[in-house]
Amino acid sequence: MNVKNEKNNEIEKFLNFESKYCFDYEIDNVLVWKYLREFIYDEYIHKVYNTQNRVPSYSNFKFGVFFIGQLFRLFSINNDLTHKDIVFLNFPRKTRIDGCYQCPQLEPLIRKFEGNCCILENPFWIEDKSYLVSHFEQKKDNMIYTDKIEILHRLRIILLVLFKRKEFKKKYHKKILYFCNDINNNLCLKIDNDKLINQIFWYISFEKYALNQYRRILKRLSPKCLIEVYTPNHHIALMNTVAHELKIPIIDVQHGAIGEYEPIMYSYHKKYNYPHLSDYIFCFGDYWKKKKNFHVNDKCVIPVGVPFLENQVHKVDNHANRKDTIVIISQARYSKLFYNLAEELQKKFKKTSKKILLKLHPYEYSLYNQGYYRKLIQNGVQVDAGLEKHLYTYFENAQCVIGINSTALYEAIAFKIPIYIYNNKYGTENLIELSKSVALIQIFNDVEDLIDKIEQNGKVVMLDDSNDIFSTNAMSRTVMAIKQICDIEIS
Repeated sequence: MNVKNEKNNEIEKFLNFESKYCFDYEIDNVLVWKYLREFIYDEYIHKVYNTQNRVPSYSNFKFGVFFIGQLFRLFSINNDLTHKDIVFLNFPRKTRIDGCYQCPQLEPLIRKFEGNCCILENPFWIEDKSYLVSHFEQKKDNMIYTDKIEILHRLRIILLVLFKRKEFKKKYHKKILYFCNDINNNLCLKIDNDKLINQIFWYISFEKYALNQYRRILKRLSPKCLIEVYTPNHHIALMNTVAHELKIPIIDVQHGAIGEYEPIMYSYHKKYNYPHLSDYIFCFGDYWKKKKNFHVNDKCVIPVGVPFLENQVHKVDNHANRKDTIVIISQARYSKLFYNLAEELQKKFKKTSKKILLKLHPYEYSLYNQGYYRKLIQNGVQVDAGLEKHLYTYFENAQCVIGINSTALYEAIAFKIPIYIYNNKYGTENLIELSKSVALIQIFNDVEDLIDKIEQNGKVVMLDDSNDIFSTNAMSRTVMAIKQICDIEIS
């Protein structure tokens, strides 16, 4: 299986621009691009491909009510900070598994190194249960919540805005204006300069305050490595910056599909020791090493597999289930597209035994709460928006899985389920190329084409070799790779 490296000129344009202008751009001794990158990229992709927003918007009032409800966390007391060999930075989006919320990517490792590790919980700040579930269960003895840092900063920013922002704007207005103009002129955007100034002010204020907080935590724990599920947000960017400063190796455990360009958090033109990124990437399998745009060298991209996935595949293999559900994997940038697709499939298969299930991305949780999918549900489509069941549960009864470029599509291949890929404008390069050698993958252009393919697919074609995508013996491979990086003893 080969990744087809076909250049996307639009994304190349973005990567070229940032490699020349952005990574050494400092304001008040802070490299601000590590905080702005995802926002600017989202604006760029939205303009180029007319996609929906990656994260649905919500009102300042609603966030204010949500924030007030979190203030009690100011009084939470951290555990005693004592040395641990490993610090795990959990992915805050969790799923209920075996009765409790877990980070599937890291939970098997946490259990493996239990007694010799510390877990940092750092929920994202949006009004979404999926990011706060870690607080709904009993706190583990080796778990430290860092919410307090975010809460205190959001409280102190009120005073900073009143007494410091005017001075900041006056001092850096011209420099930020030039940078904003460079962004707009090179990427054909219309970023508002005042909005950019306010964002930069917020992030610089956060780093100036939180840097010492994170430095204190990591110094006290003094770990041999930091293992994380990387996602671009200011907490992880700053935590990684501190870890680099303290010479703590950072290992990023892959949690999503990685194309030649998407997600952008794994695409850089220059291989470089970026302060906000990892030193190593533990990827799903050899297939993913073929990507050219990683920020680290090939030797630092280590195929280890996915312990949780491997265990679940074995469980499903041992159970014979009725395959009667068409599972659609929605994604936030394409909420409307998948809504329409589910609606059309429900009309087509309403009088058959087939069930239509639309599995939402957690970023679409707000849309669900707003009643966006109410009519779809009334028409008989099962819409699942919460995290009360893990994705793999839906695969047990899946006749097929439909999507664009979600990780779930690759995982469905591991379960030997046929997948149908919408021939989208960008982001599908890997799966289109894989469809030439993997019979389980089919590409469709519209709803009629998809329905024809579903009706013609009378049998499941077995995958010849999925080990290239997901390495086997995942736990032993992962433990061996960790030991090679930082020589940790396993009790």
